[in-house]
Amino acid sequence: MGNVCSISVSCDAIISRCQDCTARKATYISELEDNVVALQTAMQKLIEARNDVMSRVIVAEQQQMKRLNQVQGWLSRVQQMETTVGDLIKDSSQETDKLCFGGFCSKDCKSSYKFGKKVSKMIKDVT
Repeated sequence: MGNVCSISVSCDAIISRCQDCTARKATYISELEDNVVALQTAMQKLIEARNDVMSRVIVAEQQQMKRLNQVQGWLSRVQQMETTVGDLIKDSSQETDKLCFGGFCSKDCKSSYKFGKKVSKMIKDVT
């Protein structure tokens, strides 16, 4: 005789997982305005750090030292990040205009979700 294999999955567990997933995705929309502000703040801190590094680089170069490739690479990545964040910030007013019910809903959920996810990811990248 063969073995009988049984899998028992609770409907409550499935519903709970679906609710968690939906709630996580909804936070991209409901926290969009706060995340845009957080992104601006994080980017400003990165720009300040870049300016401090550039000051040190200029002083070092005046003393006949050569700029390291790591330093140049970091400065280039910061410049690229600044451009990307600038584009997101520019588009943020258009996306936040789509929000309704105090930012808990959107007139175009798919667009707001995608934009909110980009902003959230960019905060992590900038930080």
